[in-house]
Amino acid sequence: MCDVKTPRSSRIGEDAVVRAAYGDVDAFRELYDAYAADVFRYGMLQTDSREVAEDILQETMIAIWRGRERLSSVANVCSWVMAIARNKTIDYIRAKPPTVSMSDFGDASEPGAAGVSTQASRPTGPLEDAIPDRVDLAAALIKLDLEKRELLYMVFYMDMSYNEVASVLGVPAGTVKSRMYFARRQLQEILERGCRSCQSLGRRDADCGDASHQVVNP
Repeated sequence: MCDVKTPRSSRIGEDAVVRAAYGDVDAFRELYDAYAADVFRYGMLQTDSREVAEDILQETMIAIWRGRERLSSVANVCSWVMAIARNKTIDYIRAKPPTVSMSDFGDASEPGAAGVSTQASRPTGPLEDAIPDRVDLAAALIKLDLEKRELLYMVFYMDMSYNEVASVLGVPAGTVKSRMYFARRQLQEILERGCRSCQSLGRRDADCGDASHQVVNP
């Protein structure tokens, strides 16, 4: 992985962004379709509540519509959208600390999920090769604290660059890189503990039913 990943999360054309900024409903629908599933999943990940995630999605999109004039000047639409979603989520977390079980994470019936691919590319490397799909990753994410959870979600699930994540979190890209290092290490440890649990039951990695336990050491 390079030191600072280059931005690659744009999902809506520049023309549509400009039209949305001027109040074009069809263009705004394009923006909604591009980011609704990610915002919803982020809300689910941080609150474990479908109802709250739906509220976060709705409030995020309302805030974007009300501030649509800014769309023509924001440097990165993805970062701007997720920063708004994060602020809405923080408001909820401050009011009611969440307990996360991830029972519904990745449900195909998510608002805005229709037509949205769940297979965006992820950084490559030993840890990433050990996580074959997003369901396995979600199961490991719930064991992390909220800060590490959202960081890994934005990088692995949304394929956001360090610069984009830095914009969302309001910190330097170097800080994101440092936090990502420790988050990945902790995730690796969680996966390795799961693998050892399988081995203690007399199962080899190849026989383990959970593919996320098949860890490749760095």
